[in-house]
Order: sequence, then structure tokens, then C-alpha cells
Amino acid sequence: MGGLTSKQAFEEIFEKLQEKDIEAGNHEFWDELWKTKLSVNEIFEVASPAKIRAIIRSKPRNLKTLFTQAVAQLYQVVSSKTKSRI
Repeated sequence: MGGLTSKQAFEEIFEKLQEKDIEAGNHEFWDELWKTKLSVNEIFEVASPAKIRAIIRSKPRNLKTLFTQAVAQLYQVVSSKTKSRI
């Protein structure tokens, strides 16, 4: 996504979640989402309640995958920090 700001890239990703079926195994798509550098405020600006509701209506499976992916990301962060303390 050359030339786009992180926020614009994140907005495009959220548009894709509403428009296309995104498989859990599409690592390129999900990696792009998780590697986007945004502030918490920017994330909540883009992932607004209205956008989340739109995804629920149009592609509920994508939202389920998004949450599953988010939990997996959190697990990796917690696991890596736990291992470094041992």
C-alpha cells in the first residue's frame, strides 16, 4: 500500500473486512492489519461502532475471524513476555 499513511492503510483494511470474505489463513492480510502502527485513538476512530455494525451485517464471519486473530495476537504477546521472565 505504498504512499498511504498508516491510518489510511488501516481504513482500507477495514473496508475490505466489510466487502470481501477474508479467510483466517490469509496471513498476508492479517499481518498487514496487525503491523499497522496507529495510536489507540486512531484505531477507535477507524474501527468505530458504525463500522463494526456494518461488518456484522455484511460479513459476520470476518468479524469473528478478526476477534479470533486479536486473541491470538494477545496470546503471543503475553507468552513472549512470560517466557522472558523465566
